[in-house]
Amino acid sequence: SMEVDCIKPLAVLESISEAGEQHFYVERPSKGQALAGADALAEGHFSGAGRFQAVKDFAEEILEHTISVGDLSAPFAGPHFFTAFTFESDLTSDADFPAASVFVPRWQVSRMGDRYGAVANVCIEPDSDLDQVVDRVWTAYEKFTVFNNEATPARDTPANIQVVNDAELGERPFAELVDAALADIKNGDYDKIVLSRVRELTANTNWQPLEVLKRLRVRFNDCYTFSYGSHEGSSFIGSSPERLLEIHEGCLRTLSHPSHHNLFGPLPVGRARLRWSRLEAAPVQIHVERYEAEGHEIQCRVPSILSLHAVQGMKQGRRGR
Repeated sequence: SMEVDCIKPLAVLESISEAGEQHFYVERPSKGQALAGADALAEGHFSGAGRFQAVKDFAEEILEHTISVGDLSAPFAGPHFFTAFTFESDLTSDADFPAASVFVPRWQVSRMGDRYGAVANVCIEPDSDLDQVVDRVWTAYEKFTVFNNEATPARDTPANIQVVNDAELGERPFAELVDAALADIKNGDYDKIVLSRVRELTANTNWQPLEVLKRLRVRFNDCYTFSYGSHEGSSFIGSSPERLLEIHEGCLRTLSHPSHHNLFGPLPVGRARLRWSRLEAAPVQIHVERYEAEGHEIQCRVPSILSLHAVQGMKQGRRGR
């Protein structure tokens, strides 16, 4: 692990990663936070109801045989485990991703504010050639210390990708699903329903996942833009304002975002902004609750206002130790 000069994790990912390699990337540009890793050094795939425990056991086994060296005060120093889980515990063999996957990358770069870090992970077996191991680590060190953020490899993708076909998937049209959901809420069957819309877009050329990431991070600057890539070439890509939880220096934080607190229903953005401008002009009382949970103090803080690109709502946070 080492601290390096200004380095862009997405530029490194684009420059170093190869097709078919596992990768992980997440960034929140407005907060100056980013993390990327690729090329699995160790990996595991699990299924069934015990897949979460299996991932935990996998990580603990590796950590028991790991020695971390270098500048361990650098951002995201030491080995990290990147994971992905599906809602279903068991999947068919043709699924794009396993029910649970975890990997330790051979290389990892990160940004936290105005600090930047790089990690090179190596596996040393009883018969490993230590000279080759040292050469690989030194090569990685030289690459990260002089990396040119602007010199990314040329892509075959045209500057403007054109969608040639837009198909909506599902057994029923999306508008019908919305009407049915509203009727169920009105009847008292549900308090809230979160709908998803599945569309299949066909472009005039092969999609380049990293090009999509570039556009998402610019358009949704205050969201978490992410990508998780599999060996088969599939990538799960998105941009979301939601963070389920964060653990930092022994403190756990959670945050509920506006997709879970839609106060005004499906209003046009202009009308929603008008109402929010009135609300923001009024004082908002913050109520803090504290309670004990298994010996740990949990602190709740509600509410405050969250404003994102074309989305506005209330946010509620919880933190505890």
